[in-house]
Amino acid sequence: MNRREWLEWRQGGIGGSDIAAIMGRHRWRTEWDVWLSKTQPITAEDLSTTSVVMQTGNRLESAIVDFASEKLGVHIGAGGTYTTRPVVGTFLHMRATPDGRFRLAPNVEHLGFEAKVAEYPWAEVPDYYEDQCQWYMGVTGWRRWLLAAFFRMAPDWRLYWIDYDLDRINEMIDVACSWWQRRIIDGIPPELDETASCSRGLALLHPRPEDDGGREGALAVATEAEISLARDYAHTDKACKDLDAEKRRLGNQLKSAIGDRPGIRWTGGRVRWSSRLTYRFDD
Repeated sequence: MNRREWLEWRQGGIGGSDIAAIMGRHRWRTEWDVWLSKTQPITAEDLSTTSVVMQTGNRLESAIVDFASEKLGVHIGAGGTYTTRPVVGTFLHMRATPDGRFRLAPNVEHLGFEAKVAEYPWAEVPDYYEDQCQWYMGVTGWRRWLLAAFFRMAPDWRLYWIDYDLDRINEMIDVACSWWQRRIIDGIPPELDETASCSRGLALLHPRPEDDGGREGALAVATEAEISLARDYAHTDKACKDLDAEKRRLGNQLKSAIGDRPGIRWTGGRVRWSSRLTYRFDD
């Protein structure tokens, strides 16, 4: 399938990069990100394959595959795309697009493969990546997964084995089915939070009028709850502006104290001034 077909296929269910966000365990993605990806039209930006981020990811993934293949002495082939049948009572299909698959010996079952780039080595696989691999095992039926990672801030290459966990898979399926029913079939958006994805979702749910929206006569009469909310927002906004002004004042004092030096240090901390102030406290 081409990229548009793949994106449309991915919109029709829950994938490995979705499930950890739905479970509330993802480091970067939120429930709003998943909701937007399932409910909004595919854009030209989604279809683009020429971004530096995408090209870099593809190159690094290829290098990680080569590393794992060499360490294991096996060929790691393309992962493919996989779909389970709908779960009873919902329209949910489980989706899986593993980075690869391989066999440790001829005529034995396939094992799954996932490539990741991270900052620093892990003592164990983070929950959000464990969720992804367990989800893939739930879709494919493969009973073991290899996660190979390159760590760029402390250069290192590592392999992590993840074993099939039926209880965890069933928990994720239950949560995903409930989420799909509530958010997609019933059309109820996620709970409001502080994320940029929530703000983007609200802008799509409630587009602003092109004209007359600011005229007093077009404004709705506020309820007591709305007045209280507006006052809380105004007070918080002022407090943030006051804090920002204080931060700038203290920053200027610190720059003046540093003067022509690159920075200052002491037992337990340091401050540098190059293009901006950076600091570190060990206590």
